[in-house]
Amino acid sequence: MDEIIGFISKMLLAAVVFIAILGVLHNGRYSKKDGTSVTGYKNAIAANAEVNDSNYNNYNDSATVSDVIKSESPEITYDTSMIIEAETETDFLKYFIVTLNGTEYTASQLPAFRVISITDSAGNDYTSAYSATTKKVMFRYPGIYKIETYVYDALQHETTSEIFINVEEKQ
Repeated sequence: MDEIIGFISKMLLAAVVFIAILGVLHNGRYSKKDGTSVTGYKNAIAANAEVNDSNYNNYNDSATVSDVIKSESPEITYDTSMIIEAETETDFLKYFIVTLNGTEYTASQLPAFRVISITDSAGNDYTSAYSATTKKVMFRYPGIYKIETYVYDALQHETTSEIFINVEEKQ
């Protein structure tokens, strides 16, 4: 019990000393460089701080910032000249074209491209037919499928797109 009382006494003494020091600093009078005095440590710090006037009118990156803001979001399209056949494993991403800042890429060239979902015309989910690892898909049945895709560019502009593709019967 004596140890607990001794510990609490030391803690109270430390708290009283700390509060007394804060009181002295807060109410103390300090001299500025020019000889005038201020009250309180915050005012003393502020009074002795050197103020550097900054002119923000001659920054040279404003054109770059403006160009970044005006840049377009990526655009996802589908190459309809390519034929996908049912029951055939297909390198799926080469059919999608992504336009980034005026330059076209196949989706397979972009690590940021994602296939979010694949559904058939009846609304059945076929997303599991797509392998995110191999980037390939195999549709078991011919028909029209809705592919929901997502991509973002280096400037974090995002695009989500729903594209309908025709899967033909295997020849």
